[in-house]
Amino acid sequence: MKEKLIKFYEHLKELNALYGTSALLGWDKSTYMPKGGSSHRAYQMSVLSQIIHNKSLDKIFVTNVDSLYDSIDELSDIDAVNVRETKRTIDQARKLPEKFVVQFSELRELSSFEWEKARPGNDFKSMIPHLEKLVEMSRQKAEYLGYEDCPYDALHDLYEPGATYKNTRDILVPCGKELTSLIMSMKDKYSYSQKPVPLSSDTQYKLCWELAKDIGYLEFSGRLDSTTHPYMTTIGRNDSRILTNYREDNFLYSVFCTIHETGHALYSLGYKEEHFGTPMAAGISLGIHESQSRLWENQVARSKAYSEYFYRKLEKFHPEQAKKINTEELWLMCNNVKPGLIRTEADEVTYTLHIIVRMIIEAELIEGDIEVIDLPKRWGDLYEEYLGVKPKDDKDGVMQDVHWQTGSFGYFPTYALGNLYAAMMYEQALVDLPRLEVGFVDGNFEPLLKWLRVNVHQHGKRYTGRELIKNITGKELDYKPFITYLKNKFS
Repeated sequence: MKEKLIKFYEHLKELNALYGTSALLGWDKSTYMPKGGSSHRAYQMSVLSQIIHNKSLDKIFVTNVDSLYDSIDELSDIDAVNVRETKRTIDQARKLPEKFVVQFSELRELSSFEWEKARPGNDFKSMIPHLEKLVEMSRQKAEYLGYEDCPYDALHDLYEPGATYKNTRDILVPCGKELTSLIMSMKDKYSYSQKPVPLSSDTQYKLCWELAKDIGYLEFSGRLDSTTHPYMTTIGRNDSRILTNYREDNFLYSVFCTIHETGHALYSLGYKEEHFGTPMAAGISLGIHESQSRLWENQVARSKAYSEYFYRKLEKFHPEQAKKINTEELWLMCNNVKPGLIRTEADEVTYTLHIIVRMIIEAELIEGDIEVIDLPKRWGDLYEEYLGVKPKDDKDGVMQDVHWQTGSFGYFPTYALGNLYAAMMYEQALVDLPRLEVGFVDGNFEPLLKWLRVNVHQHGKRYTGRELIKNITGKELDYKPFITYLKNKFS
């Protein structure tokens, strides 16, 4: 048994190195790679995906994992989690033919490059052939993976293990109805019209970098760069990088993008170091990962206590803005409730509605209820129904996100689940740490980070998302704490 475990962990270590290399290629593509390298980069990443796929399904490794899994009751708790989750990944991978994996990877890369070119020109028609192929292959992927109720379940489970479209939809759609009603009662009261004073990208970088470091992001293990679509990526041990986007006419956009991605990075850097490269040092689900970013972005950085700390940062980095507002006005500026078209610019009240629209549409696409050519109209109709707004073009409508152009169907619901997880976690954190927000005023965020390290980060993939939230709060996942949090905040 000991020899089998040694070989098991050696193989995981090698696989993790390959995943990190792939992440590095993706990070470079988003930051410093010249545009002329896009076509060959797609080929490089497809070759690497084939190597990873073959490495994941190496016969000796798979046989060893199957053998360890058969004796899982004899393993330690940590080893059992690592074997169980590795077998889950293998079982998914071996259902996908190697040729399919390579073709899908290359198509994803080419499609994302085309999206970057097509979106500025509002050219949805040029994206249709790529999207049609991605939808077709995603439907085929669902068939390969298998499902009980509907094809969308197979794809959603990749991002939120154990979740189904039904149990996710049954919690998010009622939440959406309450949010739509809530917006009507608060959008005028919490609508702030004064525009931020412009701030240079260079100064925004300095401001954002200091905000990230203050909540626990270390220069030793991270860096901050800019890209079109902000995200976080982990390259290796003590190397989790965040990418933001600067808008000189709205510095708050980069501030909240940065804090959001810092939340992801803190989670990725918060696992126990001895578990690095194993499932015990990986996010439970994208919903739980999103809970970490949304908690720091909303419950913390949009709180009144944080506004007092943030105002002092403006006095340091943006004195022209600080002279024009006080802390109360800064809080209002950061909590402007107004239905809009762009998901990444949405306030925390309307954001979940953007996700529900996407969830409904992508499920309909995968189920075959609509086709790619129907997307703009369906998008507009649902935005009007849920948010009372309708896009005038596809650039700010169906083309605004890169997710579908990379074949990431089943991903979007995890953003909304993250909001629900975050609300429940923060509610419990305030019970455990009654003076938590008092510390925010002085820039003391360490107690919350330590609480998250203990209650969330250290567990890796030990639990499912719903099991974890039950362990933390004693309650089943529910949207009502999220609604209560919003009502209390904006009352």
